[in-house]
Amino acid sequence: MNNSKRAEGVISIYDVAKLLKENAKFHCRYDYYDLGRSNSPRYTCTYIREDGSEAVLISVRYSGGGGVNKRLFSLWPGLYKHHREYGDGSEIVVHEDNTISTIKVDSKGRIKALTGPLASPHSDEGSGS
Repeated sequence: MNNSKRAEGVISIYDVAKLLKENAKFHCRYDYYDLGRSNSPRYTCTYIREDGSEAVLISVRYSGGGGVNKRLFSLWPGLYKHHREYGDGSEIVVHEDNTISTIKVDSKGRIKALTGPLASPHSDEGSGS
């Protein structure tokens, strides 16, 4: 479930605020990272632009070694609150295996999966889209 092998850039919350201010088009993908201290799942957030480029959200605090760390979210309230404030306007679907899909529902009630397991190529069969 951990997607750490993907090539990605980095983005700060300040950069995300700029994207929102500019009305830039993007999608958010939430990847399972690990189980946190309270044995609840933690996630990273990756911003995917229209051109397909990906940037993982980083903590604005620097680690002692001079590098940056991926920002990790617990599902509630962290990820939920972040998605409402800095997300792409999609809805979040949490699956039994702790993976997350994001979806949009159009004016006719049709669901379009944007990221996660529901957005895999085989999940479009029979959706009418």
